[in-house]
Amino acid sequence: MLQEVRISNNWEKWIAYILTGIEETAIEALGLVKRINFIPKSTILKRVYL
Repeated sequence: MLQEVRISNNWEKWIAYILTGIEETAIEALGLVKRINFIPKSTILKRVYL
């Protein structure tokens, strides 16, 4: 894909591709953080100090 950008100077397609990857990664990270927040604090503390 980057070769195509270099040859055709089509930066919009490349930027859209990169931004899509950033968006998908951010959505996955947010989901992980939300799941971590639902773990009871006592469970987290027990696992840290074992």
